[in-house]
Amino acid sequence: MTFTKTEYLCFLNTLFYDQAKRMTEIYKHYPSHDAFNAGISTAELSPTIQKRQASFSPDRFQENCAKNDIKIITIMDADYPSLLKEIANPPLVLYYKGDQKLFNDPCIAIVGPRKCSPYGKEVAKKMTEGLVGSFRIVSGLARGIDTIAHLATLKYDHPPIAVIGSGLDVIYPYENKDLFKKVAESGLLVSEFPLHTSPKPHHFPQRNRIISGLSKGVLVCEAGLKSGSLLTAQMALEQNRDVFTCPGSIFSDYSKGPHQLIKDGAILVQSPQDILNELSPQLDLFSFASATEKNSPPSHDLSEEEQELLAHIAPCPISLESLLSVSKKAVHEVLQVLSLLESKGIITQSRNHYSVCSHPSDCTIQV
Repeated sequence: MTFTKTEYLCFLNTLFYDQAKRMTEIYKHYPSHDAFNAGISTAELSPTIQKRQASFSPDRFQENCAKNDIKIITIMDADYPSLLKEIANPPLVLYYKGDQKLFNDPCIAIVGPRKCSPYGKEVAKKMTEGLVGSFRIVSGLARGIDTIAHLATLKYDHPPIAVIGSGLDVIYPYENKDLFKKVAESGLLVSEFPLHTSPKPHHFPQRNRIISGLSKGVLVCEAGLKSGSLLTAQMALEQNRDVFTCPGSIFSDYSKGPHQLIKDGAILVQSPQDILNELSPQLDLFSFASATEKNSPPSHDLSEEEQELLAHIAPCPISLESLLSVSKKAVHEVLQVLSLLESKGIITQSRNHYSVCSHPSDCTIQV
């Protein structure tokens, strides 16, 4: 049997899903199924590989994914995440549930340990709330910091990207089953592991390179000196990404990781604004591909100042800090324009974020 390019990549993925580097090397040496068969003699194939090769059915594989509402994107596809393709060892196959367009949004990863302190939880919550209007938040759906970051983004109706260390039909940790469902329904749930793959310890470092690879920067909220979050930070540096971290108590083990990162050159941040100041010159933070027509600015007769500020608010809810960063205006100037837009019923404020009214055309314009 001869496989198409996509089928061949999926075939390799079922064989070497937990050996990403080896899978990439094999693909480079044998870029097609025919080349694979010609290049590797039967004697060199293990009995397990021979068995899987004989039993692999592309049609059945696709049917199983479809039954679980799972879609596939490969590194050959034009819509494969461009930033992820830049890393040294990108996944050849990604399985996903949700809105594929979110791959195109500017992303930042927020990571930390499963066991975290109350301080770490508060840091993750506040930093996420300050960044959610400017970036798509990426994390790993694990306990602790990951969960806090995902919940904070969903609270502001700005669904996150979650990259997991198992197949997309395997919920882990199980207590996050509701969060798992919400991310799949409104955000983007991603894995390089095929269906029925259970989570194993070595899957998570492999998963972490995707979290950092999708992102322009990585924020480490807390970490011990042997934390997986430090591995994510190291991968981010290798991928030429910015690494941010928050200082903590010198008496806390949870602060040892961030303090070591700062010694090694990570960017110390004390507020979301520090990250915005660092990254905003690099990209248009507010050009979200997933912004929908319903969030387009209303066609009221507005001043230039109102139109300019509204253009930043329209794609998604945004914090005052983010508005100040992108508008380059003084606080009193921004507050004055925001007050005018609110009085006209065009924008609304909720949880310290500004957003366009759901039905601005129905709002009463006050003059």
